[in-house]
Amino acid sequence: TVTQAENIATVKGVKAGTVKIIGMTTDGNFTAIADITVQA
Repeated sequence: TVTQAENIATVKGVKAGTVKIIGMTTDGNFTAIADITVQA
């Protein structure tokens, strides 16, 4: 699940694995990509 408060997004993993999280500004001018690994 993803929750947002002001400019902070919190991502909760529900099982072990890998994911690519993409963040983007509302105007689309800036993006960020993070590779995340969740371990049990």
